[in-house]
Amino acid sequence: MFMELEGGWFSTFGGPLPTNRGSFPAEWTETLVKSAIGMGINGINIYMFHGGTNPGYYTGKYITTTYDYEAPIREWGELSKRYYAIKRVALFTKTF
Repeated sequence: MFMELEGGWFSTFGGPLPTNRGSFPAEWTETLVKSAIGMGINGINIYMFHGGTNPGYYTGKYITTTYDYEAPIREWGELSKRYYAIKRVALFTKTF
């Protein structure tokens, strides 16, 4: 089981959205998921799959309330490139 496949990181006040700590391209998500399946992993947790907001509470000093983490479905509802990369793999594996 792949416990936590992330696409990004949290945002800090004054930092660019969605991250200021680096991330990897959406294409890498597809490669990582395919590699995990190729190694026999049959349970993959995409963290966060849908971004969100934690209104009224901060997660830590200088950390914003956004919890988008460059999710496949962004905090504002947009289907990102990462979403379509995961969808391609899901549709492919569904045929088997």
